[in-house]
Amino acid sequence: SWLRQVLRAGGAVYALGCMVFISTLARATQRCRVLAARLPRMKAVSTRLVHAIVFLGPLLADVYVSGVRAAIASVISSLEAPHADATTDACAIDTACRPASDTAPALPLALRGAVEFAGLVLELLGTALLLGAYSLAVREIASRMRSRAESFKPENKQAYPVLSRLEAIFLPHLRNPLDVAFLGLWTGLTLCAAPFAVLIMAGQTSWPILFFARCLPANLGARAENFLHWELHLAFLRKLKPSAGRVHRAMATAMMAIAHFVWGPCFGYVPMTYYPVHVFVHHVENNDVRDTQSTLHYDRTDFFDFGACALERLIDTLTCFGPVRYFLAEGKTRPLRLLLGAQLSAIAFYAILLVLNPTVALVCVGIPLLMKGYGSARGIWSWHAFVDSTDPKNSIKNSVVQFLPGLGGPFYGLFHAEHHRSGSLHWSRLPDSF
Repeated sequence: SWLRQVLRAGGAVYALGCMVFISTLARATQRCRVLAARLPRMKAVSTRLVHAIVFLGPLLADVYVSGVRAAIASVISSLEAPHADATTDACAIDTACRPASDTAPALPLALRGAVEFAGLVLELLGTALLLGAYSLAVREIASRMRSRAESFKPENKQAYPVLSRLEAIFLPHLRNPLDVAFLGLWTGLTLCAAPFAVLIMAGQTSWPILFFARCLPANLGARAENFLHWELHLAFLRKLKPSAGRVHRAMATAMMAIAHFVWGPCFGYVPMTYYPVHVFVHHVENNDVRDTQSTLHYDRTDFFDFGACALERLIDTLTCFGPVRYFLAEGKTRPLRLLLGAQLSAIAFYAILLVLNPTVALVCVGIPLLMKGYGSARGIWSWHAFVDSTDPKNSIKNSVVQFLPGLGGPFYGLFHAEHHRSGSLHWSRLPDSF
């Protein structure tokens, strides 16, 4: 139909725009990384220095840009002062002096332009160094987070790493001790998102925030997905052992609130909506035609159909129209209530962010949210591109298992077919079960 063709064309433009935006910012950030890597102390830095750079980088960039602009304005004002004095003296002598509005003191255009250009060069150079150092630090944290999570796999039980303080607090109360690996992910993600929360609360705004905010989904998107995805399946924080006291349960609740409302939105996740859609729709229908994320409606060899999928996923992310319609048709009231409640809380959350700091909120939360449809379509294509059309609901025949080095992440994510066959199966048992 004509509506389908419009969706395909609009979706292709949307997907292509996301690709261009990602690649442009990635190239600019890469050049900044190359520049910062030449600094003598950036080749071997301590963990504390990495954490300091990640937390202070966006804040220092904002302070630096504001400081440079204030300094340039001060220089221009000081240079204009002699001109103002000379004009005043001339007016006192010449009785036929023109009105003050016609004799406003001003620097020569060339001198003013040279000062402003020098300020722009300082602003760009300093920001590039800060962004490069920040990007290197975020990449280092992402690498350490992955390697640390990998070290908690069952086959590495002879060489488990030393626990952090947070991991030691929760380890006795986790139903599966291996889930302690997710606490390191939470710590790293919270550290990286904290400065943007500070900027939103402080009301600060400067253009470098766009590049700094993009470093998070570019480097840590997989780790955020690891934490949120497995927590909704295993509830390792929401359902602690009975031995856990009130303090531990309060800490777990606060940690989940931070995950949903502090760093989750930086990766495009709408707070609290992932659980009802993923568990009660996707893992019930298993990519069948009634699944709102099904690939069966699209030609997976056609970029225009990929664009249509990306645009539909964006609409569902923003409105949850597809899942709500599914729950109503199936008579599933509990997940419907969960989803509607999550949507209302998300709307209130976004409204508060826009009131506090609209520019930073749009950059740090709005852009990832608008790009979530494209990222979701990429994920769907990765895991469900190949389907046996004669048996589409068979999770073994409609999910991709990737036996390639380096894929799947630290939690055996490459065994996607087995995960769909038994969504509640613990991640550590996926290889043997498969």
